[in-house]
Amino acid sequence: EAPAAEEAPAAEEAPAAEEAPAAEEAPAAEDDGNKKEA
Repeated sequence: EAPAAEEAPAAEEAPAAEEAPAAEEAPAAEDDGNKKEA
């Protein structure tokens, strides 16, 4: 049971990692534009 619990969280971290980068890419584009304009 212990190892299974560790595998489940690990699987959730992967999908979460994909969502995080996507959210970071959009803000990153806005930050670069703001920096260039400033």
